[in-house]
Amino acid sequence: MKTVFTLFFLTTFFFGKAQITIEANDIPIPDETFRVFAAPIPSLQNDFNNKVWNYSTIIPAEMFGVSFPKEEIPDFVAAGIDVYRTVSKQFNADFNFLTDIEIDFNENGVVEKGMYVEEQRYGLAPFTGNNKDSLIIPRQGYIYSDVVQQMKFPFTNQSSWSSVGRRYIDFTISVTAFNLNNIPARMVWYVNRKDTIIGFGKMSIYTEQGPSKSYDVLVDRINISATDSFYLGGQPAPPPILNGFAIQQGQKTNLGNRINFYRKGLFLYLASFFYGGNTFSAQPIDFFMCDHDAELATSSKDEEKELFSVALYPNIVSQGDKLNVYISDKNLIGNTYVVYDINGKEVTTGQLVPGQVIDEISLPGFMSPGTYLFTAKTNNAKMMITEKFVVR
Repeated sequence: MKTVFTLFFLTTFFFGKAQITIEANDIPIPDETFRVFAAPIPSLQNDFNNKVWNYSTIIPAEMFGVSFPKEEIPDFVAAGIDVYRTVSKQFNADFNFLTDIEIDFNENGVVEKGMYVEEQRYGLAPFTGNNKDSLIIPRQGYIYSDVVQQMKFPFTNQSSWSSVGRRYIDFTISVTAFNLNNIPARMVWYVNRKDTIIGFGKMSIYTEQGPSKSYDVLVDRINISATDSFYLGGQPAPPPILNGFAIQQGQKTNLGNRINFYRKGLFLYLASFFYGGNTFSAQPIDFFMCDHDAELATSSKDEEKELFSVALYPNIVSQGDKLNVYISDKNLIGNTYVVYDINGKEVTTGQLVPGQVIDEISLPGFMSPGTYLFTAKTNNAKMMITEKFVVR
């Protein structure tokens, strides 16, 4: 009887140790661009109870950056907002506009707390056939009266939280066929989000230096969507306008169902299965891994950095200026650099000169203001290290 009790105790201890709890101090405020790999979709079982997921041998198809710039607008900073992320809001099946969602990290959780929108101008000829028709979004921003909860601290297996938040964007619209000339309009949407921690276990992922170590993870099933309404001149938009733009009152957009695997020390997921508007019983649409600050299974992160490092200066440059780069390892020969925008699109590339300052990297004049990634590559095209810089 004593032996049975001892075995039961050891089993309980093992399972309890793997079931981590993530608290506020486990999730640092992001201060740089995350490198994310899009990869072939592995199989995923429905049982998430104390499992082991090894994705270290999956070779990515592409890389892109996910950026959370520090918020500097005084009114947003005063409201406790730390960073923002630029995302797209769906208008109809063929048209999206850009917004910055303002994110607050605090002891209770991570919440979307406000929105900022730069001025945007769109021609409506693809919808109306008239090149003079337009939709103009003025610059605007505001603090929400109801936040959307991205994380709620502390959370562990079987935790859950949900929120509904009202959003809107004002614009003017001109459509000659409907005698509309700079008529004020508004799109209103309610963001519905529900998170449920459905399991836990261990996970290792692919990195370009080798398999990552096995991390304790929590599995978050996220249901998210937007419900839209449209107004013209302060009244619900009439059916001819709705039909003309293939939109409808109460339409569901920005369907973003996903399963995220979270570890301590990283705000972005370690891995993510994206389902879009599909149910979780269907096949996922995409699979992503984030190797940001990932430690290797065979060597420490510090040891890797000693072998190879890059310094950029200045890290804020003007359009058309030169970017200086210092490569620490004098033994690297025949290696290249690549500059990507935050969407993972290659902007420019060239050759590295090991062990000395490179003062001949002239940035293309067409680079628009924003955050970019400078990536040093070995001669077999494996990315060794990535640093960010800003073009103003």
